[in-house]
Amino acid sequence: MKTTKRILSFIVMTAMLLGTLTMVSPALDTTASSKSSIRIEEPSHFHSQIASAHPEYLAATAFAPRLDAPAMGNLYYKHTSYGGYNSCILGSNQGGYRGSVLPNCVGYAWGRAYEITGRRPALSQNNANTFWGRTSDGYKRGQTAALGAIICWGGGSAGHVAVVEKISGSTITISESSWSGTYFRTRTGTIQELTRWLGSSYYFQGYIYMLDAATPPPASTQKSYTIQSSNGANVRSSASTSGTIVGAVARGSVIRYTQTKSANGYTFMLIEAGSTFTGGTWGKNISFWVAMV
Repeated sequence: MKTTKRILSFIVMTAMLLGTLTMVSPALDTTASSKSSIRIEEPSHFHSQIASAHPEYLAATAFAPRLDAPAMGNLYYKHTSYGGYNSCILGSNQGGYRGSVLPNCVGYAWGRAYEITGRRPALSQNNANTFWGRTSDGYKRGQTAALGAIICWGGGSAGHVAVVEKISGSTITISESSWSGTYFRTRTGTIQELTRWLGSSYYFQGYIYMLDAATPPPASTQKSYTIQSSNGANVRSSASTSGTIVGAVARGSVIRYTQTKSANGYTFMLIEAGSTFTGGTWGKNISFWVAMV
């Protein structure tokens, strides 16, 4: 009886060990010597993995209004010197939000544009009253409200910018921040009401349309690459083996790209809309890189 129990115990322990060993199959990074210790995720789990670990990184396929303040540490509103994506000046009266570009209308609008489109904006990073006239940024402009658009006002001491989050007839809901003032807030009203609330010295200029910037490049300009490695490949925050690992893609995933960078002896592709994974497709460019492996 004791011998039988020992045999059964040995079988159970062996099965557990083998199970552990087969689960920890690292995803290829760019070289065999730089394999990561993360487990490979099946492509169908890739989106949920990123969304749960880095919810601020993903630009949704459909426009998602921001009606609540960004979480502390959200990289779109954190200065680059503190590991964030935003290179606007640090906000005033930061309080507990060390490294934040808030409160400041410019830092907020710039970061929100990045969050909406998934691309680093070409918007001005100077005073708000420079946004509207900086047509070299390449964005379309107009007088009709649109979701995700940057709304611009001139006047005051330095102008003001905000972001259109909702539209209902002639009424719009905007999100905004203000220098030496509110970290984040939303306001709802007609354009006349919103302008009047700013003060008599302010005047409405128009809308800068950011969602046009999120439109993927035409298929004719895109190239594609199918991941060949049986171990898949890491997805990183930058085109380098030192970039933060934010996920993994499995063999057979089709990466669509229009931009590449060479680093560490490998070619990295910037993931574009239309890249396909077992669980679906990317809705927009999200500024993640993957190596040709």
